[in-house]
Amino acid sequence: TCKSWRDVYPELAGQVARITAPLGRGIAWEGTEIWAYRDRPRSISECLAANVARWPDREAYVFHPGGERMTWGDVGAQVDRAAAG
Repeated sequence: TCKSWRDVYPELAGQVARITAPLGRGIAWEGTEIWAYRDRPRSISECLAANVARWPDREAYVFHPGGERMTWGDVGAQVDRAAAG
């Protein structure tokens, strides 16, 4: 049987809100009511800034085939350098 996420994860109830998906964004559910985290980032730049602040030493990317690794702090520094240039 299928259960609702509300039955399986009741602790999330205070962290989510029912919103109307924005129109004109090209997402599959635009105009539909959906569940979303209340404290979700509002943009890609906000998401990046939150990750850099929260996990500066945590690995963000591994590039192949060379295997170069970057932390969120490294990514934030590169973005800052690119923005300043």
